[in-house]
Amino acid sequence: MYFLKSLLLLLAIIAGIFVITTKNAIISVFNLIVLYILVAFYLIFIGVNYLGLSYIIIYIGAIAILFLFIIIMIDVEVVEKKVIITYLYYFFIGWIFICI
Repeated sequence: MYFLKSLLLLLAIIAGIFVITTKNAIISVFNLIVLYILVAFYLIFIGVNYLGLSYIIIYIGAIAILFLFIIIMIDVEVVEKKVIITYLYYFFIGWIFICI
């Protein structure tokens, strides 16, 4: 039980770092959606069900999708990611699966 809380918090921190460091705006919004989902699951897990479900409905259903729609509508240039950031991303994902 404590392990699951710690895992959700660690994944949320990693997702938050990826929101900030990602060069591509669309991928950054997808990472933001993952961050909102992880925070909502954490809130549901600790017993604050209403707040967790409202995160899913309000933040993911409205705000994050609105961000994604606006970014697609203004046609932001897609910047190629550096190879190091891509490898760092896969390193963290692999490390998480190894720890599980």
